[in-house]
Amino acid sequence: MRKLVIFPTLLKSMFYQGNWNITNMQGTGFRWLLKDFFKNNKTKLPLDFDSSPLYYFNTNPYLVTFILGLLLKETQEKGIIGDYDKIYSSALAALGDTFFWHSLRPFAFFVSIWAIVINPELLVILYLIVFNFFNIIFRVLGFYYGYTFGANVMLLFNKIGFNKWSAVFDGMTTFMAGIVIAYVIKYQYYIGSIHVIKSVLLFIVGIIISKWVRGPLELIIVTAILGVLLLFGV
Repeated sequence: MRKLVIFPTLLKSMFYQGNWNITNMQGTGFRWLLKDFFKNNKTKLPLDFDSSPLYYFNTNPYLVTFILGLLLKETQEKGIIGDYDKIYSSALAALGDTFFWHSLRPFAFFVSIWAIVINPELLVILYLIVFNFFNIIFRVLGFYYGYTFGANVMLLFNKIGFNKWSAVFDGMTTFMAGIVIAYVIKYQYYIGSIHVIKSVLLFIVGIIISKWVRGPLELIIVTAILGVLLLFGV
């Protein structure tokens, strides 16, 4: 694989969707980003690429670099972009929105909420660290894996079971929500402490339960179990 120049485009990818608009969504920003990436890697945009000011594009911003990588690969090998930008923007939008917006954000919140015990100001910092860890990792690796797999980049997401990540993170979030509720109940009416080892064991039990049970009922069950165990000093 050729050595890719990603750093300038990586920085710009952090805010390329800043020009989002209802007409062509991220189209203007993406076209600017694509030109920048191709220029840095000494590749000319093929003639079949849509140069219209109303060029339409919309995907999850954290996965956009996968598309940049695969478009560079296809252009260098075949000389055309084709419909890859349209096809993969929709596919990655569905995957990325489900994970980053619906699963990772609440997960990062419930992980960081425990920072209140130490210092409330750390909550925001820890939240940003947890959320942006995945953000940065996916942005950086997207260039390389998009370029490596090319049009077969979806095989990578299948290999890592990315479509199942949301369910896993939802399960952990649900259980942590139960811990928070039980913790508040316990310390509202009782005096005591929750041992770290016991909390970890309860966490594992909660993950197993949330794996089996689906829907809103899962939160009620986990919260009830934790409430009983913690209130009675388990």
